Amino acid sequence: ARGGGEGDIEERPAKKARLEGSKLEGTTGGIDDPALRLLQEALESVPTPKMYLEGSRFLQMRIRRLLDEDTEVDEDDASHLIGEDEDAEGAAKRHVRLLEELHQNADEKGASSAALILDHVDFLLDTGRVEKAEGLLSGVLSSDAAKKGGAVVDDARLWLKWADASERMTTSGGDASSDATAAPSASPARILRRALRRTPIHDRWAYTSLSTELMRCLMTTAQSRRWSKIDEELKSLFQKLLLLSQGSTYYVPNAKKMTVDGSEAGEDEEEEEVNLASAFLAYLEYAIRDNNRVSNNNNAGEDVAENENAVRSIYTSILYHSNYGKSCAGKTNKELLAMKSFFEVCIRFEKEMTDEKSLGKDRNNKKRGGNGTIKKKAGRKMRLRKLYDAAIGFYENGNNNVSAWRKV
Repeated sequence: ARGGGEGDIEERPAKKARLEGSKLEGTTGGIDDPALRLLQEALESVPTPKMYLEGSRFLQMRIRRLLDEDTEVDEDDASHLIGEDEDAEGAAKRHVRLLEELHQNADEKGASSAALILDHVDFLLDTGRVEKAEGLLSGVLSSDAAKKGGAVVDDARLWLKWADASERMTTSGGDASSDATAAPSASPARILRRALRRTPIHDRWAYTSLSTELMRCLMTTAQSRRWSKIDEELKSLFQKLLLLSQGSTYYVPNAKKMTVDGSEAGEDEEEEEVNLASAFLAYLEYAIRDNNRVSNNNNAGEDVAENENAVRSIYTSILYHSNYGKSCAGKTNKELLAMKSFFEVCIRFEKEMTDEKSLGKDRNNKKRGGNGTIKKKAGRKMRLRKLYDAAIGFYENGNNNVSAWRKV
């Protein structure tokens, strides 16, 4: 979110407090403000989602200027912003009332859009009002309109933002200046599952974005203990992402969406790229951590070998059984860097598995004798060679990125 992380929220309690205590009165502060008059006339003449979005951003620009603690507001330069009998904070509160009124009017006139809602939510998050942002998204996506579907409620960006706000409330306890511990209307995982159920898999950007975020949430939840249901859900999500990644030059593009009124979204409304390589890397590291936990707690059981094979099944599926891991063609720089880390993690894992200490943990070797140990060690060395060959081949087979592997 443009509002920043949890740390940013905690640093803005004063700003948030200064924005509260306002009612929607539509006042101009008793001053003649030509810009606000022009904005009102524009919204009355052209009440479109795009016009409301521009109006929202204009008011937010003014609010941020008035509340900028790093820059003193020059009275001469800001005379058109500050009315009689009010200071910069009072003027900011007045503009906040106008902003809230603008969004309310957009809803009443049916001129709301996903971009407008996201813009409003980002402003709320930026000013530390996480609880209000979560409630706004919950109201939009849990309403009857969401059940019927539509361009707004089917926009994956709204569901992703709702999950983000829900997670922030879970970790920070609500608004930055609130002493009460507020609970979100739904957990991030539940929100993302609902979003996936209403998102067609052929909508690649939406489905991959929701799936990668759900995987991250589930892996965070399962850090402290092993949950078989979560492991099964993660495996299913991984397989679907792998399916969507097929094609040697396939990547999820930074595509433009069409707005509610049929116009193309602007550059600042483009969807963020989905880094599949980063998601695959996170899942591999999750599986390795689980393997280490089992290995440390069980030196003799079959779970050790089973978990090692689970780790290998992840990287072999990507590198040897899909086109995604065979070439760097068509991938973004972030994906290339994530794939570099992916290869490094795979190689480090197999190197650790070839250590005599690691091999000695397998008590089944005692039953097979020395030959079993030698064969197992030879097999792991062969896997290492295949990984090195796969890494070199990945960066060599990249058309314009022929020498990319030499630089990473």
